[in-house]
Amino acid sequence: MALAAVGAAGYFVSGDRFMRFAPDYEKTIWHGGNFEAHLASTYKFEDVSGMERVYRWVAAARMIADKPVVGSGPSTFYPEYKRYTVSGFRTYVSDNREHSTAHNYFLLTLAEQGVPGFVLFCILVGTALLTAERLYHRSLAHPEVHRVVLAATLSLVIIVFHLFLNELVEVDKIGSMFLVLLAVLVRANTWLEESQPKQ
Repeated sequence: MALAAVGAAGYFVSGDRFMRFAPDYEKTIWHGGNFEAHLASTYKFEDVSGMERVYRWVAAARMIADKPVVGSGPSTFYPEYKRYTVSGFRTYVSDNREHSTAHNYFLLTLAEQGVPGFVLFCILVGTALLTAERLYHRSLAHPEVHRVVLAATLSLVIIVFHLFLNELVEVDKIGSMFLVLLAVLVRANTWLEESQPKQ
């Protein structure tokens, strides 16, 4: 899957193929409460929220290409990214008064921490998900632990999925929950070990 993502990214970047998806500044708007218009505009690449994400993703990709090994440094995306933007993807909210970042935690980590930080974060997430899967099967004979593991795993999967669209790990409420879920998985492993008969 990672190889497919790298291949697709390479295809779109080579020859500036990604520019075919640049939004029309005049048509990229917010549709408020009209959900049907919002869905239609998202599909046509005319939704301001979606296209602003693409604007930031393109900037992040260019930052990564410029400093792949060490990145630009912690908490430097906002002050640095404007130099890497492509004006063809600009929307009317691109002035970014709220100082938000890449809207993709994996890209943000690559841009700010470089490959080492990205690899470490992926190892953390991968280990957590593999541990959760292992604990899920080990806890089948212990319904109370099984339910805790299932709840923690599903919550963790939801957070990881949303990291592709935002940086929720850096928000107090979600970031702390992410760490608590990791701790719950560690504790569930301890519960299962304690329930084993002593020899």
